[in-house]
Amino acid sequence: MKHKLPYLMLDYGFGRVGPAYDAKTTPHMFIIGPRGNIAHEGSIDNSPMGRQKEGVIDYVDGALAELTAGKVVSTREKKPHGCTVKYA
Repeated sequence: MKHKLPYLMLDYGFGRVGPAYDAKTTPHMFIIGPRGNIAHEGSIDNSPMGRQKEGVIDYVDGALAELTAGKVVSTREKKPHGCTVKYA
């Protein structure tokens, strides 16, 4: 493992996975829990386009921390930010 993460990560840029999860934007994050359920989906944080400098809440980091600690994810869904995905 290149980055020694305590979880698996899928970075699949060929356009086949997004439609399966109904991804709406780039990025549209999906965190899959240990039982195969979607534990969090949507935005990475509360800073659309990365412009907010203070008070940024990182939903992905929080969800991953909760999952790896064996907890239930407290923020399960947040509207994703970014450019819309155009599927063929």
